[in-house]
Amino acid sequence: MVRTSFRPAARLAAAGFCFVVAAAAQSPYSVRLIANDPLRAESYDTATNTVVANQTLPAGALTRATLETFAQSYTLARYTCSTTATAAGVAFDATSMCWFQVGSLRGRTHADLTLTIGGTGVARIEAELWHGGDGAIAPALAVDLGDDGTNELEASCITFCASPWHHRLWTWDFADGPLVIRIRTDQWSSGGPQIHGLELDIVPWAAGATPVLDACPVRSEVISQWSIAGESVNYQLAAESPASAQEQLALRAFGHGDFGFYVVSGAAATRPLVLSNPAIRCNALADVILVEPGIATATMLIGASPSPRAWRLAVPRLPPGLRFFVQHGSLRASAPAAFGTTNVVRVDT
Repeated sequence: MVRTSFRPAARLAAAGFCFVVAAAAQSPYSVRLIANDPLRAESYDTATNTVVANQTLPAGALTRATLETFAQSYTLARYTCSTTATAAGVAFDATSMCWFQVGSLRGRTHADLTLTIGGTGVARIEAELWHGGDGAIAPALAVDLGDDGTNELEASCITFCASPWHHRLWTWDFADGPLVIRIRTDQWSSGGPQIHGLELDIVPWAAGATPVLDACPVRSEVISQWSIAGESVNYQLAAESPASAQEQLALRAFGHGDFGFYVVSGAAATRPLVLSNPAIRCNALADVILVEPGIATATMLIGASPSPRAWRLAVPRLPPGLRFFVQHGSLRASAPAAFGTTNVVRVDT
């Protein structure tokens, strides 16, 4: 829990630290994080439209940074980011916090980062973006996968922009080149204190699995128990490394619904699957030979009731030389209705 206090400011100061650290851990990926222009955390006066305290970090390479401005002992603006390379993959996180004091003082942050990851094979990118506070200004934090000018994820509003959580699972094939992710933050306190956070985990797919067909381009959004907050999720399937010697690999799926199912086929052929409620058309594997429920591993709240949004299916050790295709689908029949199918994954043993 974050607790804040708001009191009139008698004096202002800027404090914090910024540093660049070379990544030491061995990783399956090469990693480079660049600040495209100076990072900023500022305290400003809306009455005079002037910056009264600020801290900046020049453009250039970095692995982590912390910037902060405060009024006496009360933070007005704080921005942090870091990237960590480990034997498992790469982790990135960023947090932006802006408060306001009594009167005309406000906080604001700015960051424009490019995260470039080089490697081989296929990677799973798991993203969590969250917001706390009322009356957010969107997009205060945005993620552009591929740096092509389109934000695949941003701090967009669900209902009144209070405390949304956005869950995303993406796939990247390094045969298409390095993974480039643009991460932009432009946040300021408006009607109340604002906190945004982003977490990215990039890890290799399990050996023997290959993405072959794209997912249905839909997502599900729900309203949580507070009626002014919500969550969203996309539909995607990824291959994880086995958790034990008894597993060939594991298949991790994102989606939404009380009915989640993995379908297995001997061929990659699909056919359209059309629903009237919700009105969605998605491609699904044809000639299904096996259906498995998997295990629900994460939920999101609809009112006060949890509803599954992620699943895991362990594929047991199989004889060599087999080839099959897997897809995940999920359905919520009651309001708010949701349906979607993931990308198709080929598994070769």
